[in-house]
Amino acid sequence: MKRLILCCAIWLCLPQAAHAISCNQTTPPKITLERSETPIQYDFAQNRTSLNQIGAEILAASPGGATSSHVGGLTNGTISSNMSTQLQTLTSPDGSACIWISEVIIRLQYQPIVYVSREFAPGSCYHAAVLEHEHKHVSVDRALITMFAPELQNAIQNVAATKGRAGPISKVQLESTSRTIQKAIEDELNRMMDNLSTVRSARQAQIDTPQEYMRVQRLCVNWP
Repeated sequence: MKRLILCCAIWLCLPQAAHAISCNQTTPPKITLERSETPIQYDFAQNRTSLNQIGAEILAASPGGATSSHVGGLTNGTISSNMSTQLQTLTSPDGSACIWISEVIIRLQYQPIVYVSREFAPGSCYHAAVLEHEHKHVSVDRALITMFAPELQNAIQNVAATKGRAGPISKVQLESTSRTIQKAIEDELNRMMDNLSTVRSARQAQIDTPQEYMRVQRLCVNWP
């Protein structure tokens, strides 16, 4: 699942002199990445049929967002992103202007939900075995986000540095240029989140293997 919120604040500075302005701002844009995670939410009320349906719906909306319910459990980990961008402008009485990104704040949030089929009563060997397996999926997501976060920050930094400024341009071009700059940042965020989804699907698939299913079932006698 991917969410994107893009905000823009434009600051206008009007110099007194009517000379042509220089757009050679040397201060690099400030890129900040903030991570957050909600506590694991547990749901032990669904049966296996419901878990299969839930998993199919999640995968249809967000590939890699849910794991297999083969052993009677399911993990739905939502990784969402939003971003706020500040654009600063400098204008001159002669009608020319500069525009550049001054700051970007990226936020990554992880919201894990772990399901265990109600056929496996809490406190039973089956319940504990399934829970241990599902926690592996949460651990993979956490490790992946830790690896991905600095890559995302660097990618946004590079785009902000190379595509996040323009000028001198006409003041009447500020609005359209602002949209172009914002779209460049938005496109990079979307590209990186798509990359994360692809890698995530592959990493999670390494856990949901026949060998792992057999290991889980061997933890308890007479697996139903």
